[in-house]
Amino acid sequence: MRPYLLWRSRDAETRGTGALTTQAIHSPLATSALAAGAKYYVEMDTVGNCSVVDSKPSASSGMKIMGDKGGYASKEDAAKALKGLPKGKCKGIVG
Repeated sequence: MRPYLLWRSRDAETRGTGALTTQAIHSPLATSALAAGAKYYVEMDTVGNCSVVDSKPSASSGMKIMGDKGGYASKEDAAKALKGLPKGKCKGIVG
């Protein structure tokens, strides 16, 4: 999925139609903005395997967040936290 920035064109407004149009453009800034807010989580699945994921597991999913419950700013930080879990905490590591 490509990130997009939305902007409104005022062309229609200046022509007297009063309608604003919304247009999407591809932008590296959109990618940076999305990445800046990304959080990574260390989770344990229902079987006991642990992995790093890029979205917070829902409470009803049966997944358990390990380490920082607020998530990690980078995938690398989450991977370090995963490796730092006590031995035997996870049955295996996925991914």
